[in-house]
Amino acid sequence: MAKLLFILFQAALINNFVLVRFLGVTSMLSHTFQLEAAVGMGFAVTLVMVLASLITGLINSLILMPLGASFLQLTFFMITIVVLVQVLALYLGQKSPKMHQQMGVYMPLLLTNCAILGVTVLNVQNQLTLVESLFFSLGGGLGFLLVLVVMTSLRERLEGADVPRSFRGAPIMLVAAAILSLSLTVFSSFSVH
Repeated sequence: MAKLLFILFQAALINNFVLVRFLGVTSMLSHTFQLEAAVGMGFAVTLVMVLASLITGLINSLILMPLGASFLQLTFFMITIVVLVQVLALYLGQKSPKMHQQMGVYMPLLLTNCAILGVTVLNVQNQLTLVESLFFSLGGGLGFLLVLVVMTSLRERLEGADVPRSFRGAPIMLVAAAILSLSLTVFSSFSVH
């Protein structure tokens, strides 16, 4: 259990998808204007990451690897994510129209979020078991959520600050992200025993 918690912790903080792997930076810059939008996008990414890891893990271990077709992993993973997001959109549309309306703006963004594809590829590259990949994707999603919430708070603080004209907007947010990324390096000394 300690190993699984370390995998979750590592994905969320040590190897954060946005701040260390630079996956999903566009979402960080575009969804940090309102806390509600940041939290919604963060939870949507977390849900899709976990479900995509589960489905792609099963496809990889039950179909692609036995057939010796690992060269098709990226193609199948991309197709899986597209189908998963569409099925979730249809399901929410039928079962919870209000939630579908709230999540509707995030659905197209989930299709293009490279962090979701990144987690499925890293699961294979790191040779994680299915359970480990679920913890890894949950940690990755929670780390993504954490970054969006922190960056939203920073953006709100920076709006009232006297920032030089050339640093306003995306430049100051990237500087803040770099400082946040550096602050997370304190966790890199942790290891599983």
